[in-house]
Amino acid sequence: MGTELKMSCTLQIDNFSDRKETVMSKSFSCGGCEWCIIVDTKRYPGNDNLSLLLSVPNPESLRRGWKRRARYFFVILNHSGKELYRSYYDGRSRLFCAEARHWGFEGVLPPTELLDLENNKITIQVFVEVDEAVHQGQSTENELLEYHGVQVLASQAHSAFLVRGQHPGFDVDFAPKYPELRAVYFTLLVSLIETLMSKSPQSLSLAELTNAQSQLTELTKAGFKLDFLESKLEELFLDRKKVAVQH
Repeated sequence: MGTELKMSCTLQIDNFSDRKETVMSKSFSCGGCEWCIIVDTKRYPGNDNLSLLLSVPNPESLRRGWKRRARYFFVILNHSGKELYRSYYDGRSRLFCAEARHWGFEGVLPPTELLDLENNKITIQVFVEVDEAVHQGQSTENELLEYHGVQVLASQAHSAFLVRGQHPGFDVDFAPKYPELRAVYFTLLVSLIETLMSKSPQSLSLAELTNAQSQLTELTKAGFKLDFLESKLEELFLDRKKVAVQH
């Protein structure tokens, strides 16, 4: 699948093994919209793989309520033009909006393939087709996005992206008996992340922290690996006690 999409941009990366941060292509036009490719070469603990993103550049220049629906896939070639990777494509479009301005694929190549590159170069191609473009409209906060098979509100996208990017594999052992439970648990997780990561200790009541602890316990029993949230919760409990003592 994917042969109906036309190549929209090509990005060549030289000295690939020396790259430690993200690489961004120049903006290109497709479907009357501006886009760019972002290549994330950061090395996270336990995750040396490459990630590819199709992104909307300069979102601050766009009007309130902008959104785009687009289908896309990526291809990675070595210096000789041999295809190393082709991303999954199912013909469905993704919603790009103010709350979720880039989508893509995480961990697309294993370290062994990244290190064994001819002339240390790769070429990345992206094929894009824009199905809908809204340049101005109502707020997109309540738009539904599909993220790893789960529907989440656009307003929750940042929290969902944050945990995936900084803690890959956190749900590796999460396999609920009933598929519909995955959405329930994931929504609960996003809500918990927003509570623990976005609020200050002063704004959190003891009741809220206790409730968060119960939710964390339930999610851990379901199979999520949430050591990072356990540490954050302990930190918030300590900070909350310090605030209480000062007052």
